[in-house]
Amino acid sequence: MATARNPAALVRPLVTPEGVDLRVKLADAGTRASGFLLDVVIIVVAAVAVSLVAIFGLGGLGVKDAEPLFILWIIFIFLLRNVYFIAFEAGRRAATPGKRMVGVRVASRSGAGLSLDQVIARNLMREIEVFLP
Repeated sequence: MATARNPAALVRPLVTPEGVDLRVKLADAGTRASGFLLDVVIIVVAAVAVSLVAIFGLGGLGVKDAEPLFILWIIFIFLLRNVYFIAFEAGRRAATPGKRMVGVRVASRSGAGLSLDQVIARNLMREIEVFLP
């Protein structure tokens, strides 16, 4: 079990098929949380900006006329939350901007990058764990 007093416990051995022993350093919970919080800040700023543009741009519409646009706004916010994480984590860097700022990336237990299916499953579980009440 990794502890703050034992930083060597955060290093996992990884032996490649060629027999090369690579050491993979695991990020601690605080680093992971700070990367996630930076990503949440980025998403919230984008959502607020889009919301303000929509509110001021559609201010003259009545309540009945704005209902379909409100539904589209809800779908957009849902897609913003999910596509943001999936697109960045499935990319070549395997990290969102928040993760890059704190110096971590997403990897499988073997140290390799995740497949698209794994990234999608990981992020749909985040939707259930974090964003649903």
